[in-house]
Amino acid sequence: MASIHKGVQARIAERNELAEFVLSLAHSLNLVEIAEALKEVKQTSRAPEAKCEAGRLLTAIKDFIFILNLTIWANILCEIN
Repeated sequence: MASIHKGVQARIAERNELAEFVLSLAHSLNLVEIAEALKEVKQTSRAPEAKCEAGRLLTAIKDFIFILNLTIWANILCEIN
């Protein structure tokens, strides 16, 4: 996507030097990696508290409302920046 919109990053940087460009794909991959890490902790941890918390977090990040809230906040923060 970044190569499709050449120069957009430079124009954004001109308007706001604090803005950082992050490829959208990186966001979704991070969420997948977090889910995989939580799944691994849930399956391999010997600490009951860690297993329980990893399971709760895994359930939460797969929840539609959670994902919807992330999307809404991302849109709001993009407008503010």
